[in-house]
Amino acid sequence: MITALLLLQAGEEKFAQLYVLDSDLATRRRMERGENSECNAELMRKIDEIIRRVNPFADAYEMKWKLEQLLNGETRERLMAMLNPEQRTIFDTVMNAIRDVDEASPKTFCVNAFTGPGKSFFFLLFNAISRSVRGLGEIAVPVAWTRIAVIILEGGKTAHSRFKLLVSILDNSSSSIRHNTEDGRFLKAAKIII
Repeated sequence: MITALLLLQAGEEKFAQLYVLDSDLATRRRMERGENSECNAELMRKIDEIIRRVNPFADAYEMKWKLEQLLNGETRERLMAMLNPEQRTIFDTVMNAIRDVDEASPKTFCVNAFTGPGKSFFFLLFNAISRSVRGLGEIAVPVAWTRIAVIILEGGKTAHSRFKLLVSILDNSSSSIRHNTEDGRFLKAAKIII
C-alpha cells in the first residue's frame, strides 16, 4: 500500500514523496529506480528495516494511511458510528458550541486522554470534527506542535507554520500574523482551531 505524503505534482513520483507500508514493495520500488540498478536488493531490504526502526515518522504515516482507509468515502453517519461514547460526547459538545451563536456560551475546550487510547483516539475525533465543520461550509484549522502529528490531521499544519511563530518560543514571543493580512483574515473566519 502506498500513500502520498505530499500532494504530488505532475510527473514521476520521487521516493521521498512516498511512504510505502509494505517492506517488500518498498524494496522493489527502490530497486526499480535507474540509479539503484547496481545496488544489492538484500542490502536495500535491510536498510528499509533500519529506517522503519529509527524513523519517528513511520508510525504516524502508517496511522494516517489506516485512518485514510477507514475514513475514505465514509458518510457522516458512518463516521459518527466509528466514534466511541467518550469521543461522541466530546464531538457533540464541540459541535453544539460551534452551532451556538450565544457569545456567552463556552467556546474553548481541552481534550485530554491517558496514553492507553493512543493517538488514534485524538485523530479520529479531530478529523471527525474538522470534516463536520467543513461540511457546514465553515473553516476548520487543525494544528499540532509536531510534524508527525500534523501528518495525520486532514489539512493540518504545525503551530509554528500556521501562526508564524519562531521555532524557539520565548516568554515575549508572539505571532507575526497581522489582522489585516490574508492569514489574519483566514484565522478570524475560522469556526474552529484544533
